[in-house]
Formats: sequence, structure tokens, C-alpha cells
Amino acid sequence: MALLTIKIEKIGLKDAGQCIDPYVTVSVKDINGVDLTPVQDTPVATRKEDMYVHFAVDVEIQKHIEKLPKGEPP
Repeated sequence: MALLTIKIEKIGLKDAGQCIDPYVTVSVKDINGVDLTPVQDTPVATRKEDMYVHFAVDVEIQKHIEKLPKGEPP
């Protein structure tokens, strides 16, 4: 079975320089909004530059890809 790792390199924000201790929350939900995996927060960003907040972090989804439901919301 395969696990999914999401690499969060950076995100662009209009006012990135004004963010205080920015982080990203990652969750996997079904089409009804029910959590399928535990919610995970990244560490605080490593730096802010222009319109970008840099994270350079890997987030491992805590469920095998094969066990996630297939399909898209209606």
C-alpha cells in the first residue's frame, strides 16, 4: 500500500509580510466534510519573502491512498 506525502514549499499571500507565526493546517475530508485522517499543522514558516511564506516541509497523510474514498464531490 502507498502513503501520500505532500511537500509544502511556499504559498503566495497578498500580505505575506504581515503574517505573524504563519503555519498551514492540512486535513483530508470526505465529501460530507468528515475528517478521514488526523488534522496536522505544519511548523511555523521558515521565512517570509515578498509575497511568499516559505515552509519547505513534508506532510505525511496518515492513511494509505488505497483506503481513501474515490470520486469527487457533486
